[in-house]
Amino acid sequence: MSIQNETQAAAAADGLTSQEAEARLGQFGPNDPAPPKLNSAVLVKSRRAIEQLRQQVVPTAAVLRDGKWRELRRSDVVPGDIVRLSTGDLLPAERRTWFFWAPPSSAEHASRSA
Repeated sequence: MSIQNETQAAAAADGLTSQEAEARLGQFGPNDPAPPKLNSAVLVKSRRAIEQLRQQVVPTAAVLRDGKWRELRRSDVVPGDIVRLSTGDLLPAERRTWFFWAPPSSAEHASRSA
């Protein structure tokens, strides 16, 4: 089954199971961007400072796993995961991304139009 078909199957169900996500993490590796190549001493110092900041702030994503929404580290997001995005969220994907849109609920709509 292709990733696209698996993604569609997961979207129709309750998201990936924890076991399937663990298997995909082993298959595809962590969802982390490759570090940029740096050439000068100033850039090396900047990279160290950025890395220190990155260690202090762990990016997360709201992921549907086992039928429940969970807050996971972005690096634990695997192909086929269903990710909930809110306004201002950063897209937690370094690979192929599928977008699903749902209209706002009547409660959300009412609070915005009041």
